[in-house]
Amino acid sequence: MYGNYLDSLSPKEKEAMAWYVAHIILADGKVVHSELEFIKQILAKIKLEDSQTALDIFERVKNKQKLGALPNLAQSDHSTVMKMFLILLHVAVSDFNFDEQEEIVLLIIGSTIGFSEKTIEDLIGHHKAILKIANTDYKSRSPCVKI
Repeated sequence: MYGNYLDSLSPKEKEAMAWYVAHIILADGKVVHSELEFIKQILAKIKLEDSQTALDIFERVKNKQKLGALPNLAQSDHSTVMKMFLILLHVAVSDFNFDEQEEIVLLIIGSTIGFSEKTIEDLIGHHKAILKIANTDYKSRSPCVKI
């Protein structure tokens, strides 16, 4: 889904993206199987130069261990970090839940990549609105098969 974009990232941006995704996954304090599979796929696609770093990230997520400071990409190209942030928003809402802790992590990530607080809040607000619509639509549907 994000393949071509992830291939275009610099080694520093790839490693930052891996750490950012790990922080989002751990933000709500729960790690489900689909999240482990997702981080595994991201790490495989990103192909970090240091395979030990990839293994470390995966093991920390799997074991719900503390991750440490977020990488700073404030000097990176605006278009690149905007795409990264949009992917991270997608990761945060992919379980149809947007936890307060995930929002806090996204606020921190947004500031480390050089976004203004207003930009971050606008992007998060937009995704919250979409999630609300999606949840309402999903809950209002009747089952396709009647028993």
